Amino acid sequence: MFHVDGNITPSYHDTDSEQNSEADEELPNDDSEFYFGKDGVTKWKKTMWQKTQIRTRSVNIISQFPGPKSEAKSIESESDAFTKIIDNDKVQKIVDCTNAYISNIKEHFSRERDAKLTTVTEILALFGLLIMSGVKRAAHSTYKEL
Repeated sequence: MFHVDGNITPSYHDTDSEQNSEADEELPNDDSEFYFGKDGVTKWKKTMWQKTQIRTRSVNIISQFPGPKSEAKSIESESDAFTKIIDNDKVQKIVDCTNAYISNIKEHFSRERDAKLTTVTEILALFGLLIMSGVKRAAHSTYKEL
């Protein structure tokens, strides 16, 4: 609204402010550079935003290349990877502790085959079944299915 000599003259301007920016008038209303959303109001620019900064920030500089390091570079199979994590000494310790437990509870069983001592091969087979059940997501599968 404008006040001219005490009279109020209606203004048909769409904005809330009375100022008119010349920069707004000079911009072409070319909608071919934008995609519009389903609501008809939301606009996305068709061209990618161009980064003006040339120098890479120091926090984004990679000082080490990705990939296996030191001993892991020599791994060629899944069994090699497994032996890097769980070596023969660890497996033997598991067998020894399991056999000690079995020896302690052996007297509770009437048949000898119900409390038989285990071997390294059996423990490695158990690890294989556990890994396979995790890979196949077979929580309720039998060992024959795996």
